[in-house]
Amino acid sequence: METLVNGLRGLHVVAGCVALLVMAVPLLAAKGGRAHRRAGWVFVLAMAVICSTGLFTSGHRILTDPRPGVVAGSMFLFYVSILAGASAFKGMRVLRQKHRTGRGGALDLLVAAILCAAGGATAFVGLRAGQPLLIAFGLLGAVGGGQQLRYWLFPPRERMHWWYEHMGDMGGTCIAALTAFAVANARNLGLGPFSLWAWLLPTAIGAPLLVYWGNAYRRRFETRPESRRPTLAEERTALSA
Repeated sequence: METLVNGLRGLHVVAGCVALLVMAVPLLAAKGGRAHRRAGWVFVLAMAVICSTGLFTSGHRILTDPRPGVVAGSMFLFYVSILAGASAFKGMRVLRQKHRTGRGGALDLLVAAILCAAGGATAFVGLRAGQPLLIAFGLLGAVGGGQQLRYWLFPPRERMHWWYEHMGDMGGTCIAALTAFAVANARNLGLGPFSLWAWLLPTAIGAPLLVYWGNAYRRRFETRPESRRPTLAEERTALSA
């Protein structure tokens, strides 16, 4: 078992390096263009490997090393794997349901519900371990899962809802990946495992940028007549401007 776990950890590190290397390309490239799509798929596949190996290795450590500090740290990595995976999953699913008029599928609702449960469990572990950061991040995930449930349960109200959701979810996936990297390497960076810098800096920088970016695109799309749905070519032109 240890050989398998060590092998998965190595794969996790390799996939993490790939994700970090290509992360900026979809964010900066022309939206809908070849570079955006190809780098985006590489990032999503790398994140799929990161999340699946992260779930296995951190789950194994939770079960085999009962020390409170180890359990708290492993619980965080287990939770971040779910958080990043759920965000990436929804970020891709919304592209396939651009024109939906009803609720999302059963799998969409299940992933959102799992995120809610994982956030609540993480907050509980943080409460027992006396770690306010685990509590805060757990509650953040529970709220995010609730927002995902609301999105899938009710018909969208905005014309370009899929774009805003895709942008927010993939940006959130990047923030989660950077946070996990910072926390996992906190000691190598001269920080403690629960350093505020490691936990909060990616969110402090990334979240305001996502809000600004989303508002900028909303202002751009609001200038179009509501009576006409933009074509794919028009969407790509607007997004790449």
